[in-house]
Amino acid sequence: MSTPLLSHEERWFASRLALSLKAGVPLLQALSLLQEEATEVNPALGAEVSAVRRRFEAGQPLKVALAESTRLSAPLLCVLCYAGEVSGRLGEAFARAEEYATRELEAWAGGEPNEVGNLQLWLRRAGLMLGGGVPLLQTLEVSVEGDVPERLREAVLFVGEAVRSGSTLSAALAEHVDVFPPTVRGMVRAGERSGTLDEVALQTAEHLHAGVPLPAAGKGSAKTTSVGEPAPDADGAGAWEAAIRRLDEMLLAALDAGATDLPLQPGRSESRARMRVDGVLRAAGVISSTDHLRYVNWLKARAGLALPRRAEPNRGAARLRLGQHDRRCRVSTYPTLYGEAVALRFHRAVDPAVEALEQPDALPPLGLRADQAAIVDLLLRQPNGILLVAGPAGSGRTTMLHCLARAVAGRGAAVFAVEEAVEAELPGIRQVKLEPELGLDIVNALRAANRQDPALLVLGVPPDEGAWPLVVEMANTGHYVMLPWQAQDAAAALLEATRAIGDPVLAAGTLVGATAQRLVRRPCPACAAERELTDLERDQVPAGHPLLQCPLTVESRGCEECGYSGTAGRYAIFETARVEGHVRRQMSGDSTGEALRLRLREAGVSSLRWEALLRVAAQQLTVTEALRATPADGAGTV
Repeated sequence: MSTPLLSHEERWFASRLALSLKAGVPLLQALSLLQEEATEVNPALGAEVSAVRRRFEAGQPLKVALAESTRLSAPLLCVLCYAGEVSGRLGEAFARAEEYATRELEAWAGGEPNEVGNLQLWLRRAGLMLGGGVPLLQTLEVSVEGDVPERLREAVLFVGEAVRSGSTLSAALAEHVDVFPPTVRGMVRAGERSGTLDEVALQTAEHLHAGVPLPAAGKGSAKTTSVGEPAPDADGAGAWEAAIRRLDEMLLAALDAGATDLPLQPGRSESRARMRVDGVLRAAGVISSTDHLRYVNWLKARAGLALPRRAEPNRGAARLRLGQHDRRCRVSTYPTLYGEAVALRFHRAVDPAVEALEQPDALPPLGLRADQAAIVDLLLRQPNGILLVAGPAGSGRTTMLHCLARAVAGRGAAVFAVEEAVEAELPGIRQVKLEPELGLDIVNALRAANRQDPALLVLGVPPDEGAWPLVVEMANTGHYVMLPWQAQDAAAALLEATRAIGDPVLAAGTLVGATAQRLVRRPCPACAAERELTDLERDQVPAGHPLLQCPLTVESRGCEECGYSGTAGRYAIFETARVEGHVRRQMSGDSTGEALRLRLREAGVSSLRWEALLRVAAQQLTVTEALRATPADGAGTV
């Protein structure tokens, strides 16, 4: 490294700001104090700090304000600032930057650092970033920005690509035995097992700084393998790599089975893995406590989560390429008594329902009957208003929103999607991921999207109290808004949204309709057998339903073809309702759920229970599943 990574001005800024923040001075006041101090001795630097303060005061995150400056924009400073803002430990983040700058000056005291000195500085930089909460992949990328020797830079960037593709960090380092000595690789392997990569990197840097000689690959007292790895330790040769192979096998088995979720739950002496297939959790294996820790570290690294943050929930996203599968997954962790529980939610790079659309402007092929499809098509052609997509968690609301948005975008309309997590890429739609810790909350995202004049705005999460006025204003000024709602049925969604808006008359004029849905399990055709309804089942069928004329159902007992589950995939059933005429008048007054449901039935809107039992009559669904998945008519009164 021919020049230090942090300039003198950046070291001064980090040192003074860390001192003020640790003393309890508010950030804006601390920046003002730094501005005054800098102006006295260096007016140009004072003007730069003043510009940073003004940008921060105007609402920019500090990391963005620094990145736009000309004198205080070192990548290391910005990324540590970002980690500090996310974790709420900004003072500690700048203290880490100051610590690195001090060590860097020590390394330069005897002239330009040699190869070992450069490796020591890189390890210290990576350790400080990991300990500050910067994800591993971002650490590997940013740690070689600036004036870094080309050989070290290329090796670290190669390591980053290998980790992104699923390799462990120690295995990726082993591909560059000429850059990373065996001791470094061995220490990193230990850090991976213990989840303390940040501490291990700093300890190894101290080891190098103290001048302890490191043996070259294949030499010295340490025995190595053919790729230069240290001799097997007490944990067994390749124990980490073997554990990750077992995890890959478990993930591949879950994907092959069509699982949507894979939770790992730690226990006192062992952990248990389960997979959710067709909405039902199945056992996926028993994991040792040691392997569980390895799995957690690997998954957090792949999802861009900070390894040291174990006492608080975390969430991120990763991409898995296993066998024939190329899937995205959402990774979330939760601290428990026996360690971190991890849950994986699998998604496809492109939503399969969106991919299956025959034409760009087609309606979703998700099971809508012809009359329901006509209603949805009519709703999508409204010039403005709010459409609710209702259902419980896991009922396919996001997929429904994606399909409807794609249908509108296919007609040439400008469509924006504001999502908490981007689960699938939607062609022709401008998708925005919410980042509240960086100032991009739902209100700011809506305001920014409104300036782009979208024809359709899709929200991935329901509006909060502060966002509802803006949503209603957009829906009444020429914009169409679709959003998810967690409710039993269409009537409950409409009434709950009316209460959230606060004005029944305004809500009745703004809400244009609602869909409600459930995912139901299709009976396995190989083991399905016909039987008559029991008296108890007959009593739960609404009067006048066609099923009562021929009270037969199919029942699947399970076979080898369906894995003895009795099911063969899932599909959706829908309730579709327009807000017009008597329904709108009912909503404008002091309505109840029961009264609004009555108006919807008079308007010809079938309930979810009615729709499910139609599938039973067509022998596409078991009566047990229909009664389980849908609320009774009149249930869920609001």
